[in-house]
Amino acid sequence: MSLDEVGRSISYPEAIDLVAELERDFGSHLNASIHDWSFAAGYGEVMAAITASSTINANRDPKKHPDPIRLPMPYRDEATKTADVTPEERAALRADLVRRSAFSS
Repeated sequence: MSLDEVGRSISYPEAIDLVAELERDFGSHLNASIHDWSFAAGYGEVMAAITASSTINANRDPKKHPDPIRLPMPYRDEATKTADVTPEERAALRADLVRRSAFSS
């Protein structure tokens, strides 16, 4: 289906419902894009990878394989994430938010 068909063979509310369902679908490319994942993966695939890496690491010989195995995951690892702002910028932004907020303490 192309976007040209929206409003003709498919109504706008139906198109909105379809896009909303794609957004809720854990394994959709839309959901992966929204969450900045490197690839789309369903819930079962992510759980299988977590279970496999846990099992492999629990049963590995640390002398032969000192580093734990890390299977590819769609989301970025916390350790590899880069800060989007410096600590100084974050402090300034937080101070500005507190200054403007109706709920500041």
